Amino acid sequence: MLKASFEKVPLTEVICGITFNAAEFSSVHFGLYWQTIQERFPLPPTDTYPIGEVPVLALTPKLRRVWFRSKDQHQFIQLQADKFLYNWRKSTATDQYTEFRDVYQGFQHEWRYFQKWWTDLAQQHFVDTPFNALEVAQYELTYLNHIDSSMGWSSSEDTQKIFGFLAWDWSSFPLGHPKTQQINLEFAIPEHMGMLSLVITPGVRTDDNFPVLICELTARSFDASQPFDQWFHFAHQSVVQSFVNLLQEDIKEAWGFKWLDQ
Repeated sequence: MLKASFEKVPLTEVICGITFNAAEFSSVHFGLYWQTIQERFPLPPTDTYPIGEVPVLALTPKLRRVWFRSKDQHQFIQLQADKFLYNWRKSTATDQYTEFRDVYQGFQHEWRYFQKWWTDLAQQHFVDTPFNALEVAQYELTYLNHIDSSMGWSSSEDTQKIFGFLAWDWSSFPLGHPKTQQINLEFAIPEHMGMLSLVITPGVRTDDNFPVLICELTARSFDASQPFDQWFHFAHQSVVQSFVNLLQEDIKEAWGFKWLDQ
């Protein structure tokens, strides 16, 4: 199996997630859950997006969501009444990307812990009433990339320099080059594994007001019928290969891209 390697890495965040059904989940459970994970996620929980440039998953409904944060703010758990998301993210420009296998292992550990916590809670508090165990409904995996001037993008006019499928010659268009571009595409993942969404939009980092091009790729399964590990590893390959294939060849060269055996 080949692994994508970049000398310049635009990746800022990786999110592994599970949508689940648990009718008994309520607001009180956010606090009960945090009590058990404070050693790993000691910073006070927040219901607003923490230390971020642009909120990820911005297209999802605005439901009650709480973030639990590690001390170094590299790891987050996002929890909703029907969703569990584990984030790895860069907190400074000099942070190095953690390998996907390490992010995935962290996600596996925290998800399994959450499942056990819910089961243990049920045994303590739902002894005399019906209780439904967590039922997994969907998997998802998101890669969030921020591309700035150090990587060849300063304004909307540079977008076509990054992504080959946008390389249309605007010089013949009467109004010239568009001042902003927002791309939203969806693709079917092979072997009925789900859908892959691609969102490309300009943004501004809130910590330094620096313009960036945001490229978000999200794979979502249709359901949870595929084995857990199989789906996430297949989705990871689909997300990475799709991103690489969308890039212009000279950008890949400038970013020091190559495929490595692993």
